[in-house]
Amino acid sequence: MISRPAAFISLLLLLPAGAEVLVPSGSATEWRYAVSGPSDGWRKGDFDDSAWQKGPAPLGYGEENLGTEIVPSGKTGAQTLTAWFRTSFQVRDSAALEKSLTLSLRADDGAAVYLNGTEIARFNLPAKAEPDTMATRQLGSREELLVQKFRIKPGTLQIGPNCLAVEVHQASADSSDLVLDLALRADTAWPEIKATITDSSREATMAYYRDHFIPPGMKVPDGYVDGGRRMIVGKNAAVASSREILVIDRSKDPALRHHLEMARDTELLKLPVEARARLIARYVDKVLSPGGDRSAALQAVEEFTTGYANRPVLFGEMEEVCQSGVCRHRALLFKMLCDEAGLRAALVRGNYNGGLTTGGHAWNELLLEDGSRVIVDVMNPSPDFAFLPETSPEAKAYVSVKDEIIYPRAAPAGQPAKPSAEKRPD
Repeated sequence: MISRPAAFISLLLLLPAGAEVLVPSGSATEWRYAVSGPSDGWRKGDFDDSAWQKGPAPLGYGEENLGTEIVPSGKTGAQTLTAWFRTSFQVRDSAALEKSLTLSLRADDGAAVYLNGTEIARFNLPAKAEPDTMATRQLGSREELLVQKFRIKPGTLQIGPNCLAVEVHQASADSSDLVLDLALRADTAWPEIKATITDSSREATMAYYRDHFIPPGMKVPDGYVDGGRRMIVGKNAAVASSREILVIDRSKDPALRHHLEMARDTELLKLPVEARARLIARYVDKVLSPGGDRSAALQAVEEFTTGYANRPVLFGEMEEVCQSGVCRHRALLFKMLCDEAGLRAALVRGNYNGGLTTGGHAWNELLLEDGSRVIVDVMNPSPDFAFLPETSPEAKAYVSVKDEIIYPRAAPAGQPAKPSAEKRPD
């Protein structure tokens, strides 16, 4: 069992302003539930669930801050291997039928979700699961905190009553907890975009692709493309990658525009350089850490990468789907926010030997008012978000993609620091 504040659970399932909420998360939705195998047809809207128990979400047992405590089935002390849930909602506007759907699901350990009898999502559960089928694997303590996001194409809603049905399966018969909470909304689909390097974005894109470095004086323009170090630039400047391909387009990305507005705040701009940068780093960490847990972001983004391999996505779409970001997302957002806030920041790709991640890594460099340079690593920040001087001994953990030393070691007292092995243009 994981102890967590009630506010944390509700925060995980918050929906963007302006979305048409069909099924809200938490106590706003009442569910019918059963802990013994239901009869055929339980997924459909006309199924009679009047004999089932009922209560608000989150539902489960072995967790804190539940809206409904489910009594495990079987003999005293026995746990529930599978539980079944149903709720209904109304659709009165035909325009909703043309919209895509976003499902936000938190289930421990595995689940399948059906809308009007049609499966729309399956997480950590084998196909054609029977009542005694176990979830594919036991979720780790941090994975239990994550909300899974699913995009559903138009065509599953209907005017009038609609039914959501969910089956939640445990990974073992002696599992200590079970939980279900979800939210469903209708919204317009994300715009179709292409991962093709444009003339206006070529300089910045190729600087990071070839040199693994975008200097402070170079801003990240619309059309910028990053497919990670697995990216390949082909004919006609088309980009391919075995992971998601980030595309920057402010005109099509309201989430990114919202972030950039934060960096232009008049009170923020009055602060000294380092204080301004610290606030930006804290902001990036807050919006890209599910529930404040950076390590949980690793799993969330890994699942996002698997499902979105070689697919162009807007920065805001990445944030919307997996609610988090790892080093390459955080460093890119920090760079863009610094550009907006009048700070001289660079975007760096290399390797790192320590912290949450080892191996491939991305971070930032920041030029201070006195001309010195510090390392900003929003994936591995210090407790107070103090930045790391490039002359400090700890800076040697940050190396190039070829594992070459980038930053000098601390110089002995009274002696100048050694120059970097890799020159960083200002």
